[in-house]
Amino acid sequence: MTEDIADRFEATVDLAEPASESTGFFGIWRADGIDKGQFLRQIVAGVGGPENVVFSNATGFVLVWTTFARARRLEAWDTVSLVGGVQMDPDRLFDIIGRQ
Repeated sequence: MTEDIADRFEATVDLAEPASESTGFFGIWRADGIDKGQFLRQIVAGVGGPENVVFSNATGFVLVWTTFARARRLEAWDTVSLVGGVQMDPDRLFDIIGRQ
């Protein structure tokens, strides 16, 4: 199906994973029933420190800057329900949430 869509739009599709040390923004969602404080402490440690946490909110969503390899490891944690790559304009994000 992906190939059909790509052909219609004369696009190419590359499903290769990025290099494990490539970096980017990742959204991380807390699993149900997990304490928010415990979750945030684990994420901070898991991404290499608080300087890599861009944003977190009370619902248990954390936006981080980390390597692809670290993000993949977080997916296996019981405290994490979802990890997903995020593409955005960081300047616009910081205009909205404020620089920390």
